[in-house]
Amino acid sequence: LRKNLFANIKDLPTNLDTNQNYFEGQADFIKYSPDEIRLFVRLEASAVLIVTNSFSKYWTVEIDGKLGDIFPAYHAFWGVALPPSASQVVFKYNPPWK
Repeated sequence: LRKNLFANIKDLPTNLDTNQNYFEGQADFIKYSPDEIRLFVRLEASAVLIVTNSFSKYWTVEIDGKLGDIFPAYHAFWGVALPPSASQVVFKYNPPWK
């Protein structure tokens, strides 16, 4: 799982280069609650962050304050393409009934 990502190509964000090698980084929790997750990440190059929470279209992601894309990874989890400059990743849960 560290070397391969299984995803439907039509679900991948347009900025994700499928021919590029992606590298490991490090992520630390800043906050973890039912409707918000904040991570501090350290990367040396572009990376794909895989979060093992159940995929839902009601989660959003911001990467250093800019809206990003969450795509289904391994059919059930979250995948997020991160640029090498990324340092803070924030996920928020915003269902329509909230």
